[in-house]
Amino acid sequence: MEPITHLKCRGCGADIEVTPGQKSVECPYCGTVNSLFAEEPCGLLEPELVLPAAVNKTQFHDFVHETMIKDELAPDDILDVSQIESETIAYYPCYIAKGSFRANWTASFGYDRQEPYTAFETQTYNGRRRQVQVTRYRTVTDWRPQSGVASGSYLVAVYGSDDLPPEVAALISRLNLGATTSFQPGFVAGYDLSPVTKEPKEAQVAAAPLIDAVVERAVYSHAQGDRQRDWNWNSDLKSEYFKPALAPLAHAVFTYKGKTYNIWSDGLDLSLIHKDNLPKDTARSQAITYGYIPFCLALMAVGIAAFLVKDVFLITPIVIGLVGSLLFGVIRNSSISRYSVKTRKASLARKKLEEGGGGPDQMSEEERETLYKASLAPSKPFLANTDLDKLLLPLVAVMAFFVCALGVYADRLSHISPFSSFLSGVTKSTEYYDYPAPDYSPENSPSPNLSPSPNLSPSSKRSSPRPRGEFMDYADLNCRTTPAILCQTRGGQPVEGLVGEILTADNGQKYLASLAEYKHGSPYAIGVKFYSDGRILALESYANGTLDGPFISFYPKSATLGGEGISEVLFYSRGQSEGLGFFFDEAGNLKMVIDSLANGLIEGEVQALYPDGSTRYVERYENDQRQGSRENYAPGERDSDYHWVKDAVSDTVQKTMKAAQPILRQYESLQR
Repeated sequence: MEPITHLKCRGCGADIEVTPGQKSVECPYCGTVNSLFAEEPCGLLEPELVLPAAVNKTQFHDFVHETMIKDELAPDDILDVSQIESETIAYYPCYIAKGSFRANWTASFGYDRQEPYTAFETQTYNGRRRQVQVTRYRTVTDWRPQSGVASGSYLVAVYGSDDLPPEVAALISRLNLGATTSFQPGFVAGYDLSPVTKEPKEAQVAAAPLIDAVVERAVYSHAQGDRQRDWNWNSDLKSEYFKPALAPLAHAVFTYKGKTYNIWSDGLDLSLIHKDNLPKDTARSQAITYGYIPFCLALMAVGIAAFLVKDVFLITPIVIGLVGSLLFGVIRNSSISRYSVKTRKASLARKKLEEGGGGPDQMSEEERETLYKASLAPSKPFLANTDLDKLLLPLVAVMAFFVCALGVYADRLSHISPFSSFLSGVTKSTEYYDYPAPDYSPENSPSPNLSPSPNLSPSSKRSSPRPRGEFMDYADLNCRTTPAILCQTRGGQPVEGLVGEILTADNGQKYLASLAEYKHGSPYAIGVKFYSDGRILALESYANGTLDGPFISFYPKSATLGGEGISEVLFYSRGQSEGLGFFFDEAGNLKMVIDSLANGLIEGEVQALYPDGSTRYVERYENDQRQGSRENYAPGERDSDYHWVKDAVSDTVQKTMKAAQPILRQYESLQR
């Protein structure tokens, strides 16, 4: 072990090197034998036990350097600029208590189980609120009293003075005391010593919580079940000894840019550490934060636009813009951090190379070559060059915003060259639908031919051509005269305001066939379609240009909105029929119920009803294909489960009709 301190010879006054572990040293100049301990080394009490130091000065010196650069935000120049003021390994006084214990404990252990119970909850079913009985589960804990005995041994240490800060003194209580041995002066030769100042009784009071913690851990190790409560125990302690001792701690002090910092560790294996808040590179911390500015700006822009703009969004560009800007921040910040780590490790290698790795005779040529390669400064990656932030960050932010704007404003940009070709297909053209009456089969006839959206089929799929028509061009209408294709632009700009469609009836007369409010070339809220005689053909709900919400069609003879005259009621989500579908006869009787529609396809049960409300037949569908055979019933043989439908449909119709009132008032005005 290398010399770490010196002693003045009592005979000639020469400076003598002293190695830890020596009890005495002979002067090489005059031959005088110098005893290291002529008097008590620890002040008030002579130590009886000692924890021998196992760390030398070189090991601690390397540990200090590694601790200085370990923090993620440690400055890159911390080893080059800082100055180590002192590095010491010294023995500090403590008391070590050893003994055994036996604790009798009682507690309650809980075992969880799931218990079913019945509850009622309010559910909205097709616009109608009702109480539904449901089965729920709750966690019930069964508590069982238990008792037992915990026994074991304890070995704890408590600081024996008042000189160290509490956080540093706590390191002594955390030391591994397994290497404790009887005190011999040679163990502490050449080390600084701190005297014992705490009386044994005072130290025993301080050690009591540490012993109690050992007993508590032993008691809690007997825990069972999922929960525990009502712990109680009483312990019987049997002390083997309570003796003064010495324990090694290592302490380093360094300065960085005029500020002093402390690092403490144990003198056994440097596994314990207490340190001040070491220097941090605030500039690098800010640079890492700045890397996410493009993502935050793009996200903010998308959020604001989504709130203000009621267009059909194109998801792909938005995702590309947001994910791309986020990945830029992550990759850039990772690049900055990795470059900083490499720079600090190179600085540490240079330090070791300059200091000779503990002496020229202790470093081989191979080790020196390895250190030299590790000491070379790393090349700075492009993204780690924060000097380019003023140019790079705004550029990435603008690019992310532009890409996101392509998705947010896709509907508008699709009408403007040169974006029209790039964004072709972004906004869906509006399709026309026919509204034939439901096709109810006789009792023994084949199943009704239900299309993916019952009673609704795109005009492109009709067998008969749609009559050509034109759009109204009144002052209140924003569409030019055109064939029967719903116009989405006027003079190259998206339609804003009320849009109406004129068709030609069988008798050759033109009539107003539909009215809807448009934003940016797409319908929103409620649209109304009319028969040639002015009666309501259908009420349509829109969101972002697609059917979304209730769709209600009426028979041509008696569209009264009171239940009579309703042909069908469907519910749409993003352009596809979803959930239940209801079909009525002209007298207002429920004729058929589709239990479930998914993406326009029939899934589940289809039930036809007699006028008295009893079940006529039942069919089951999967992926729009009938499964199995039809179940036929005689009138009154089977009661249906759909007596609530008429009230629920009436409520839905009234709410939809209320929302359509502004359009109907416009219609009446135009008719006049």
